[in-house]
Amino acid sequence: MPSYAEARHIMGRNFVGPELSSCFGVKTDSINSDVPIPFSEDVLKASKDDYLLVSIFPLSIKQMIFYLRDKGPRINTDWMKNEEFTSVTNDGIVWRLIPKFEQDSRTFPIDINTDHTAQELLYTMITYFFATREKLFWDKYVTSSSVNSEGARILIGWFDQIDFRRHARRAA
Repeated sequence: MPSYAEARHIMGRNFVGPELSSCFGVKTDSINSDVPIPFSEDVLKASKDDYLLVSIFPLSIKQMIFYLRDKGPRINTDWMKNEEFTSVTNDGIVWRLIPKFEQDSRTFPIDINTDHTAQELLYTMITYFFATREKLFWDKYVTSSSVNSEGARILIGWFDQIDFRRHARRAA
């Protein structure tokens, strides 16, 4: 497995390290960057153009929205205030390869399926935005693996604001 420095070098601009969690008010001096990166050097090299390597800090969607209320992009949260998926988080820092989903301007808005949670996707969107000022998932919805209280999968996209939607169909 590559070291933190090797992974940063391979991924270049597509590396989103734990220090970017500071945009959520996390004190970065307390972050352990020694969490092993679970991808081989070959996987990272093959992924470096189309994926982001993201170190996802254990923050729920509710926590992220709270920290960003006056500092970051607007997030549409009207319908989801009491939804359980907004409180879910991971058990510590985890590394994920998140597809960038490059946009074909002839086909938006589109719905792309992913196995990543809404929490992982929102964290990636925000930290990447603060690092690069670029908006991921612009003019498209990405279907997450998270579901709402009715069993419908959660979609997330970035239009004039970050928007969460319920999928019309229930998760299989």
